[in-house]
Amino acid sequence: MGSDGRGVDNSVDGWATDYLLFCAMFMFACRLFFLKHCSAESALTQLFQSGGYLFGALGHHVFPNRAFDSPCGDHYFYWVWIAAYTCQGLSCICWLKWADRFLHFNKGAWRWTRIPMALCLGIAVVSVGTIDFGSAWCLSQPEAALVDTSKYLFFSYDAVEQLTGTSAVEQGGVRHQPASERFDLCTGKQPLCDAVVQYAEALFYLAWGSAWLLVACRVGIFLHDHYERVFAPGTARAFEGMWMNFNVSASTLYYVLQFLNFWAPFALFAYGPYLILYVVGFAMAVDMDPSKLYSDLHVGVVYHMGVISCHICTYYISQNVEHISEKLDVMEEASKKKK
Repeated sequence: MGSDGRGVDNSVDGWATDYLLFCAMFMFACRLFFLKHCSAESALTQLFQSGGYLFGALGHHVFPNRAFDSPCGDHYFYWVWIAAYTCQGLSCICWLKWADRFLHFNKGAWRWTRIPMALCLGIAVVSVGTIDFGSAWCLSQPEAALVDTSKYLFFSYDAVEQLTGTSAVEQGGVRHQPASERFDLCTGKQPLCDAVVQYAEALFYLAWGSAWLLVACRVGIFLHDHYERVFAPGTARAFEGMWMNFNVSASTLYYVLQFLNFWAPFALFAYGPYLILYVVGFAMAVDMDPSKLYSDLHVGVVYHMGVISCHICTYYISQNVEHISEKLDVMEEASKKKK
């Protein structure tokens, strides 16, 4: 089935896979924390991301009416959008915090990675804060009124003009129009508050992908630095799976973990949420409706495959690398006692 949402894709395959992502990542979080006794950071990374997709599913399924091409939209859409992006932002922060806690060996090499990770954290906070602010602006201000954007310096109105195809946008809040009435006529332009939210969403994708890429680089360095101590040739190690453990050679474990480690950010950039940016950018370049192209190409389903691929890899990495780090801690303590 196609989409009949306004400014939001609400095709069945899109919101159905949103709910499936919520269930899968909620299960990952519970297994990591209660069954595998992993850290709160690793479990919260999965739990917050699952919350993001639960609230995202409500926005796509129940309240698919956004003030994308008029000043009218469902106020409940903006409430669930605040919750969805806040959860996803917290997921990024928890994943960065996990790396900060468990990948602390060789502090000289570790120090240089903390600066870009702090920048990534800042981008996540700013982008999510802007999404929350813009959504609250849409909800709290009086109904929008048409204004001349050329008179204002705040925000990039040239960008708004490209997006809306007009030199004027609506300033103020969103006029409440329940999703069930989204086909009723509503004249006017996209409110500035909604345009702010859209551009902040694109900025958040930068933080999201960067967080997983930076942690992957740090994990890759960590595994490489401790290859001799942990993955010595000729020894056997256990790969901790989701349902059972597998005894493999140490070198095999090393390469499996490196593959999973770098596949996580690759999935985000190649066929995950960045696919949305690629499709929207292409649609704007060729003067097509981004929402229609998104729906026609089933981008929601494909990008959800990227997200679940990333979080399956994240599950295995957090579980296995965390336990390797803890073993190295024990070895370090034993070495100090001998001295």
